[in-house]
Amino acid sequence: AQSGRDALNRAGLPLGGAQLVLAQLDRVLQPRPHRTRQPPVPQPTARPYHETMPQPASRGPSPAATVTVGTGPVTTDEEARREWPWEDAEFGDHYETPKAAYRDVRPLLRLAAKGLGVQPETVRIFDPYYCRGHVVTCLHQLGFATVQHTKRDFYADIAAGWVAPHDVLLTNPPYSGEHKERLFRFLLDAQRSGGPAPFMLLLPAWSANKLAWRQLLWCLAKLRSGERSVRFEDAARGERAERVGAFSDRLEEAAGCFFVVPAGRYHFVPAVAAREEAPFDGIWFCGGFASVEKCRKAVDKAAAKAAAKAVVKHDAQQPLPSSPAS
Repeated sequence: AQSGRDALNRAGLPLGGAQLVLAQLDRVLQPRPHRTRQPPVPQPTARPYHETMPQPASRGPSPAATVTVGTGPVTTDEEARREWPWEDAEFGDHYETPKAAYRDVRPLLRLAAKGLGVQPETVRIFDPYYCRGHVVTCLHQLGFATVQHTKRDFYADIAAGWVAPHDVLLTNPPYSGEHKERLFRFLLDAQRSGGPAPFMLLLPAWSANKLAWRQLLWCLAKLRSGERSVRFEDAARGERAERVGAFSDRLEEAAGCFFVVPAGRYHFVPAVAAREEAPFDGIWFCGGFASVEKCRKAVDKAAAKAAAKAVVKHDAQQPLPSSPAS
């Protein structure tokens, strides 16, 4: 399988940093085989979270107490159940996101803060899927000090009608079972009840071809056109499901969504004793921004800076030419 860098080489894209791709993702990254699907997990009925917040979260640094890093990889199912006591968690779900991945979307986080009229350190970032809290450390180091990330059952919070108030949802969700679809349903409900809000999801590239993501795109496109009553199920009925499942050059554009593709493959940090190298290309699935064009400019500017820095570093490492003998 080709790495993200090899795929970008084939597509003729520059390698200075992450690239924003609007559509036709299959021309950039090769789809990966999907993992064996698990039995469907019942989907709880979620109340719009914008209507159920008891009070706004304060804008300020997230406490260090939210970071609880384990001492080493978990080796047994029993240990995993003790550390992550959720019925729908699987052994292979527990990987931390590398700092490089967050660095690739830093321009988008800064853009989101600018759109809200706040400083980057006070934009409220929500990651609902807890592993060991590494995301808090990484985002703090990148200049984002207000991170909502605690060891809670995200789906129980949805069912109870209380989800942490936030400005941006940024997460690397579990890839097993129905986790991705449940997250997509939550995003649709949140976008419908509270209006567009930025989201950035780190997923395997092959997810872009899966029906659940195409359903979300179709629903978000309907929302943007003014159809506020659209439901996730509406995109998966009869012939409509065939049209949604097929690749469309315009569906991402109509939904206001895009992909941020890294120049190289991300190296996820395992919290369990499993394979160290992920068998897929992880990329960012993004949406909810006011302007995709502004997002493109922000990502391209960061990529250009990364390329320039790489050239300077390369030149500095080259040996100086020897002086001609007198």
